[in-house]
Amino acid sequence: MQFKSIAELQEFCRYIENSTRLFEMDYLGYPWYYVVKQSLWNSIPGRAHMPSSDSDKALRLADFNAKLPLLGERFDYAFIVKSKMRRREPDQVENLLFKDIFDYLASEGRRFVIFEEPSGSEYDTRYLKSGFCDVTLPLEHLLPAFKSSLQPLAGEVKGQWTRAVEQLFACHNPSVSPAQQIEPLRKAYLQRSWQTSHILLMKILLQNLGVKALIGGMGTHLSAGLDNRFAAVEVGHGYPGANRVIASDSPVCGYLRNHFPLQNFYTLAPSPTEESGIGELCCPAENLFNYGMPEVRAYRHSEVQHSRIRKRYDLFDHPAALIITSGWIDYSAFEELLREIRSRIPRLKLLLRPHPAYDHDYTKVVRDDGELLHLVGSENLFDLISIADVVVSVPSSVVVEASQFTENIIVLVDNNYTFPNDAQFWAREYPFAATLSIEDRDRIVEHVHLSLSNPVRKDYRNHPVEVRTELKRLFDALEKRAQVVGSSQ
Repeated sequence: MQFKSIAELQEFCRYIENSTRLFEMDYLGYPWYYVVKQSLWNSIPGRAHMPSSDSDKALRLADFNAKLPLLGERFDYAFIVKSKMRRREPDQVENLLFKDIFDYLASEGRRFVIFEEPSGSEYDTRYLKSGFCDVTLPLEHLLPAFKSSLQPLAGEVKGQWTRAVEQLFACHNPSVSPAQQIEPLRKAYLQRSWQTSHILLMKILLQNLGVKALIGGMGTHLSAGLDNRFAAVEVGHGYPGANRVIASDSPVCGYLRNHFPLQNFYTLAPSPTEESGIGELCCPAENLFNYGMPEVRAYRHSEVQHSRIRKRYDLFDHPAALIITSGWIDYSAFEELLREIRSRIPRLKLLLRPHPAYDHDYTKVVRDDGELLHLVGSENLFDLISIADVVVSVPSSVVVEASQFTENIIVLVDNNYTFPNDAQFWAREYPFAATLSIEDRDRIVEHVHLSLSNPVRKDYRNHPVEVRTELKRLFDALEKRAQVVGSSQ
């Protein structure tokens, strides 16, 4: 089942979590419901990725084959990352969410291996230009390389998974929930049967590599499950308010805490303050570490680049509003808002930056609106925030990042996006911004006017987190854990 809106999916998940026990699924030590819920969430906008060329695919395969001998060596840590994490600009080759970690481990003489997962059908080769390309392997070729050696065990595991799902749903009382009401979850579970072979391979491979932890983000940290001799570390990519997948007091979180060995789970949470974020998987408080804002840390202000952008979009004589959108927005209301702002503040340039992976095609909007509305997805985000007189965004990591550069921020909420569905919730999440309904066009225009009359810039370099100190704390904890596990063998 394809859910048409977040509200529809939320209603479905509330029913599953509060009226059934169908979220209690554990096989191979993997939190299936949590992952399935994430995948259903991410499938709602569904903007397709551009297919890659055959030459890119051939380069990735050749690179994998050349580096295959690495998998016979021993490493301290393994990473699984996604190519879409290079999200700030098309030619970005370093994964800024992880680069500080890579640099730290290299400086400490630790060995690590990186597996990079493609994004949809985009098999990009930018990782071949990164500083750690010599220890990076394209992930999509891993399972085919070991497929024959995994049989027949992989087939048995897949069959056991299917039977476990069918048994879970067979035990469910149909008088409580009609079959058609819970069928979308059963199908979603079964559609991920392919994942059992991948989990099995990662468990065996990472154990043989001798790693102390698997480190990843956007779900990749769960690739081997949670019940292993090595730890799992999530590198968060969103700030409090941007990612709230499981409430800490929910039945699902209670199940995770009581059923899975979450003492093996660590979170390196991004945060704009000295306080660590909450993480996404009910991480124990003692296993939470503060990552600060890695992409903001990596940004380098350039007046030359700013001048180029101002010239490109004719901003020397016009004020500018940076508009941040995503796939979860009421597009008709949003286009009405754009027209309203344009008609009432005619000198204002609107710089429209869609979500890099999930969003609407705005080319027609731009074509119909003339020279004062520009798509700026190819520009560096922090350059745009630095230049803009006001930032107007849906709830997003960008809201928190923008707060490091300016005080002129407006957050748009609507019935398609909000979670929970009210402006008061987001106002508490973003107390430094004006949180307004996308349909309240008069107040939005009023706040834009206020921002233009009172521009406030901030020094983004005043960062509260000493990242090397925090990384040392994390890896000291992982080393200590590995020693305890090793002594128990």
